[in-house]
Amino acid sequence: MPHLLHATDITRRFGAIEALRGAELPAAAGRVTGLIGPNGAGKSTLLACIAGLDEPDGGVVMVDGRPTGRERHATTVFLVPDGARPWVDQTVEQVLSFFAAVHGAPAALVAELHEALLLTALRAQRVGELSKGQGKRVLIALGLLTPHPFLLLDEPFDGLDLRQVRDVAALLRAHAARGRGLVLSI
Repeated sequence: MPHLLHATDITRRFGAIEALRGAELPAAAGRVTGLIGPNGAGKSTLLACIAGLDEPDGGVVMVDGRPTGRERHATTVFLVPDGARPWVDQTVEQVLSFFAAVHGAPAALVAELHEALLLTALRAQRVGELSKGQGKRVLIALGLLTPHPFLLLDEPFDGLDLRQVRDVAALLRAHAARGRGLVLSI
């Protein structure tokens, strides 16, 4: 039976602003789930609550029918945030190698991501010097290097050209077909 993730009745307030009210999101391993909505709809907030990075004011996040706690979040769900630039002074190669080593990613996966995300030519470039689309491709690679059963990607196509969107979508579908649950906000 595939892993199941379910966020139920998630509510999140920021002072007088109600960012989420009764939000629901089911996701399953082996599938790509889309979270679609306009800017300001609460998509990023919902993903942060599911990933355990933001505490909801109400509701529950469950994996395989059991509520997730901090420890379980850390091993079950990984969030790739929109617009993050980790280790800006390091090269793309250093960042990817470090992340692969930390998560025990096989060399074949690292090579696959270098090719599929067109990162080979960027290996010596510092992360802080990348264009928006190049930086987004590095973030996607970092997320795919993790072993977590569920990967949440906030705006994964932002900054990519049409060809890159098509190629990244195919890569994400291939990773889902290998048994991983992917949730994409767009």
